[in-house]
Amino acid sequence: LTDSSKVMFETEEDFQRQQNVDFYRTLFPKPSQWSYPTSMDNMIRQWHSISKVWALMESHEQKLQKRYNRVGLFRPDVVYTHPIRINSD
Repeated sequence: LTDSSKVMFETEEDFQRQQNVDFYRTLFPKPSQWSYPTSMDNMIRQWHSISKVWALMESHEQKLQKRYNRVGLFRPDVVYTHPIRINSD
């Protein structure tokens, strides 16, 4: 089983309950090459996910009483063909 303090799964219904996509859709830029409403909704989902993972990270930092020096957010559906350097040297 997975440690629930490190992993979060949400359904589309969970997302819809937490985000007012109708409000954000009023901010859709017109004219636009984006696809309405899919592009706006996907951007809201992206920022929602980033916010949730950041909150999990901060909660974990508090539990450990440590702060992360660097954080990387990587998509699981992308193949990275070159190393991603996160060190400062």
